[in-house]
Amino acid sequence: MTDQVISPGTFTATPPSDAAAKRLATAFQREVMNGLRMSMRARCIALGAIAILVVVQNSDAVGSMLYFEALIGLFFVLGIGQYVLAKSRFAHPAHKYFFTLADILLLTFTVLRPSPFDSVFDLPPMLLRSPNFLYFLILLAGSMLSYSPRLVLYN
Repeated sequence: MTDQVISPGTFTATPPSDAAAKRLATAFQREVMNGLRMSMRARCIALGAIAILVVVQNSDAVGSMLYFEALIGLFFVLGIGQYVLAKSRFAHPAHKYFFTLADILLLTFTVLRPSPFDSVFDLPPMLLRSPNFLYFLILLAGSMLSYSPRLVLYN
């Protein structure tokens, strides 16, 4: 038996076994799903608060209220759909980018396209100065809760 001397400052590591690698992959996948679930819950709570705010602010304009409630419903369906698809056997890493793109397109439509029931006409550049632009922060917060730096930079 020979004595091996390891000099200070050198690091020797053995690669993890197949069982350890599988446990690590399972643990990372579980944490990704926990982050997605937390993001979905925060999104649903924020959308619920916005839905209540829309009803309070537009109680006199029923058409505009229903228009914005429908858009909020679409955001809700996108958030739940992403979570359900991620839990299914059809999950694919690219799906989160497709859902993020759909969120961005729907948010752009919501911010730049005023309600057809409003009597006030604003030019699209002026709509970016309205309080509706702050809803972009909800999308950004949701992507930040996903634990994916690549997804945050994609936004």
